[in-house]
Amino acid sequence: MIEPEYKSYAHAGATRIRWLRCIRPLSQWRLRIAVAIGMTAGGLSNLPSELNAQVAVQAVVATQQPGQGTPAQGAPANAAAGNAGAKPSPPAFTATTIEDKQYQGKDAEFKDGQLTIKSDPPQTVAMEELQRLVLAHEFKLAIDWIGQKEVDLVQIGAADGGNGVRDVQLHVTGLAAKGLKQVAIVSKPQFRVWRSDVKNSPYWKIAVERVGQASVAELYFEPPTRDLFETEIEVTFTYDDNSNSKATVKATSHTNDKTDPEYPVEKLATKVNRVATIYAQGGDLLNGRVLRGDSENFTIETSWLPQLEVPFGQIRGIFFDGSKPEVKTKFDQQLAKPGEDDFVLVLSKDGGIAEISGRLQGLSDGSLRITYEGQQRSIKLERVQALVLGHEPSVRSWKGPFQVFRMSSGDLFSATLQSLDEKTLKLKASWGVDVDVPRESVVELTGRNTRMVNLSELTPLTVEQVPYFDRKMAFVKDKSWNDRPLKLDGKTYSRGLAVHSRCILTYDLAGEYATFRAIVGFEEEAGDRGRVVCRVIADDKELFAKPDFRSVDKPVVVQVSVKGMKQLRLEVDFGEDEDIGDRVIWANARLFRE
Repeated sequence: MIEPEYKSYAHAGATRIRWLRCIRPLSQWRLRIAVAIGMTAGGLSNLPSELNAQVAVQAVVATQQPGQGTPAQGAPANAAAGNAGAKPSPPAFTATTIEDKQYQGKDAEFKDGQLTIKSDPPQTVAMEELQRLVLAHEFKLAIDWIGQKEVDLVQIGAADGGNGVRDVQLHVTGLAAKGLKQVAIVSKPQFRVWRSDVKNSPYWKIAVERVGQASVAELYFEPPTRDLFETEIEVTFTYDDNSNSKATVKATSHTNDKTDPEYPVEKLATKVNRVATIYAQGGDLLNGRVLRGDSENFTIETSWLPQLEVPFGQIRGIFFDGSKPEVKTKFDQQLAKPGEDDFVLVLSKDGGIAEISGRLQGLSDGSLRITYEGQQRSIKLERVQALVLGHEPSVRSWKGPFQVFRMSSGDLFSATLQSLDEKTLKLKASWGVDVDVPRESVVELTGRNTRMVNLSELTPLTVEQVPYFDRKMAFVKDKSWNDRPLKLDGKTYSRGLAVHSRCILTYDLAGEYATFRAIVGFEEEAGDRGRVVCRVIADDKELFAKPDFRSVDKPVVVQVSVKGMKQLRLEVDFGEDEDIGDRVIWANARLFRE
């Protein structure tokens, strides 16, 4: 690969670069040597110290194998990252039924409450039988030049804030649904580099506006002294899994690094619009900007909808991006046990966090209005860190199957699918509003209230957890402890319960279900000393028992009839060897209706 060779020799100066040129054909090295010598002559202090896949300079020096062209602007991320060979496109739709049958096809149709996957032959799945539908998208990374607008978020170097000079704006589409670790912009003619993370580096800062893991983003950077007009700019995005993608854009307007009397500082936007995570009923999560709100509705701008009206009663809490770390702990505690009053965490003038309890009146024009201590007061939104609403939550009463839609931004939105075409999914929210969502924004939908219900979706009627000594390990849903995946005998499961002896979970069945199924076994890290008593009981009738279940035993498939039963109890009790290694997983614990 060229990256290690270039890193090794570029810093050594032009002499070694000439030697390196001799070991490859001149046609492959002429441009790279010219650029490298320019780097040496122009001063390496203006360029990244590491010329690897994580910075934009790779676009200049990336190796081209014989017969391999430079990735074009807007090429797919995997092609732009230099992967050899074209990969086959994944199926656009992959549907999994409640019986774990899987169908794949390039297209799908939704009609009369049934989803048809255009496979060969076509396969139709009723929504009450649908466990999951995955939508694959071939995003193409592209960058549009916006130019200098009325925004001033950054300045020369790494200092925070603007300097009165309008920033250059780039509009990005086609980002992967991952977190960003680094963004790097390079202007080769300028020998200038900008980065989003400038820690321990001399580079200029980039401001990034992106909602969650959305496919779109805005980049802002300080213009250099020399006009960028008709200059080709290269941008590389490094994601949190260390993969990367890159694209180029040509400056189509002039730039100026001076203050402009037509755009005085007071007319410039000097702060990135605050993004918040809205915690809604039923586990929904919405990432976006809270535009306004009152006692009836909140209006939220998400990456997939410019304006989403959410009833006040559907919102549990709002956490603002950039809040202090200790705020999240207080927010989570309050969200778990909200009080009667609304609860607001505010940044005080001395830098501390103040707690305010009262009644929220509304949110608009950059301020939050709340009544507390008998008076209505206004708090600047930039000081608000988080809020938890203390109202009685409205209860969603889905009468039939519904779906949880996972967006590319990471949002979770509960609704029912109404129609599907090549560009749009039409959804109906739980409060009756129709919502049109771009198809490319949806990456997965999961069936809820279908003929099959995962036990992890239900809240236990009672929970009994008794530690053998003093340490109690609470049961966990859909993961193991320390955020590890659920694994049994080398296989990973996405749904299930992880429990530690002694744990008894009781669920209300209300006579709705016919069958309970699960695979029960020990977590792989339990070692060889785990030993428990495992039972499944319904209405005081023992349906399954493993009185001496050991961690060296293979997982066991459980399938029992619960037809007409009112309650289901899962018991994992102490065995003969205290509680060492008593980590048990109920994988794919499911209830089936007839």
